[in-house]
Amino acid sequence: FESWHNDDKDPLSLVYDFITNLHLDEDNILWVSTENGVCWTDLDNRREVKFNRIFYPDVMNPYLHNYVYAVKTCLSRNKKEVFWITKKGLKQLKSDGSVVNHEVPLDDPKYSFFRAMAQVDLYDPFLLLGSEDGLYVFDIDQLKFLQYAGSYDFAQNLSQNTIAGLLLDKSGVLWAGTKKGINKYDTYSNNFNLYKTADFDPTNSIITGLVKGHHSGHWLSTLGGGLFRISQLQSSSEKIEQYSLDINDQVNFSRYVQKLKSDQFGNIWMGTAGDGIYVFNEKDIDTTDNRIRKFRHYNSQTTPAISDDYIMAIHGASN
Repeated sequence: FESWHNDDKDPLSLVYDFITNLHLDEDNILWVSTENGVCWTDLDNRREVKFNRIFYPDVMNPYLHNYVYAVKTCLSRNKKEVFWITKKGLKQLKSDGSVVNHEVPLDDPKYSFFRAMAQVDLYDPFLLLGSEDGLYVFDIDQLKFLQYAGSYDFAQNLSQNTIAGLLLDKSGVLWAGTKKGINKYDTYSNNFNLYKTADFDPTNSIITGLVKGHHSGHWLSTLGGGLFRISQLQSSSEKIEQYSLDINDQVNFSRYVQKLKSDQFGNIWMGTAGDGIYVFNEKDIDTTDNRIRKFRHYNSQTTPAISDDYIMAIHGASN
């Protein structure tokens, strides 16, 4: 493992050590979201990794404006745009290096507290933003918020307003994870199919991740209940089953999953809150008892070792 850290004496070091997310764009630029700003580095220059730091210049609320949850890059009118979500609005990086803030035109700050973001690449591209108070659509070309969906609208059937995760899979299906369940958007009925956390997770834990499986179905992680698999049934409904790693430790940190990632080889990467990374392949699962007996494990005590056991972000890299 290679590692990079913040050094207050080096302005080209990592902007902050508490990382919340990673994004690798089409130009092989790695964008790093942290609790104190954004930074980026060109991975084509691996011999000398230097980070370029970006902050939003706000004197009154610097912590809220620079607590970044995720970064996305997208094309708008044949130009690459960079956006990131914070506790206080959606930030946009301008071509001159300045940063513009976009907030929902409502007084309550919870409307512009964004935790999750998904990108929709159409002729008119837009962003889906999960906030503390529902789901918003942001038009990239017009630079304005267009639509809103929340649990207040009972026809939408959204499980809860605090959206912690969004996934738009390759088949065009939108999934939204909240503090009380997983929601699948049905384009035919124009609302969400609701799966309450309490119905499939005995610990009723917060959903932390949702990824598409390599062969079929989806994987879902929670912070306390561990790992779950969502399988498509012939009746067009879903079945959610719990899976567990074959670990005999008294405290099983593999149930406390903070980040979830799948790759093109069928590997599922689990970043935990206290015991590093677990990796398994879908083909090695025993479906008779939903136990995962073959897996790899990396933490601060293994060889090779990682720098910390609390994993906040996982992202694949191009070669």
